[in-house]
Amino acid sequence: MSLKTTWKLMPVLLLAVGSGAAADRAGSSDHSADVAAIEKALNDGCEAVVRADPDAMIAPFTKSKDMVMFDFSPPRLKNYAGLRAANEEFVKAIDGKGYCKYLEIHASFLGKDAAYTWAILSAGGKLKTGQMLNLTIRSTDVWKKQDGRWQIVHEHNSFPVDPFTGAADLKSDP
Repeated sequence: MSLKTTWKLMPVLLLAVGSGAAADRAGSSDHSADVAAIEKALNDGCEAVVRADPDAMIAPFTKSKDMVMFDFSPPRLKNYAGLRAANEEFVKAIDGKGYCKYLEIHASFLGKDAAYTWAILSAGGKLKTGQMLNLTIRSTDVWKKQDGRWQIVHEHNSFPVDPFTGAADLKSDP
């Protein structure tokens, strides 16, 4: 999917998000197999964190040059190669095993080959510096079904922020 095509889809995505995923309610399609495949892809990525496997951590993402992630950690804008490098750095920084668990996953479909998810996950581990890294992350993904497989084409990660202090709320309740 080209960047131009992605931008053309954004109004549709925003409309679906704003309308409470009216596309799902209005359609009669049963997406249970698609939901299961997407949830499996996300959970497999989390299991890869525990195994410290950077390749498996990014397996849900398309390798397309148009893949983009807005992340909470520098660099805040990543492509596929940048995402892989960031995951390698995470694996190198963790002392032993990291952890990752999805607390919530919600999926909505914009057609048979396009979907979005929003999720809350808990991730982290003990750093080699001795410091504990415990994060609660909000993540929104745009998915495209390519060659029979759901793949993330865009991801946006964030933390809630306390507007009075400007500090990230890393342990917010979902």
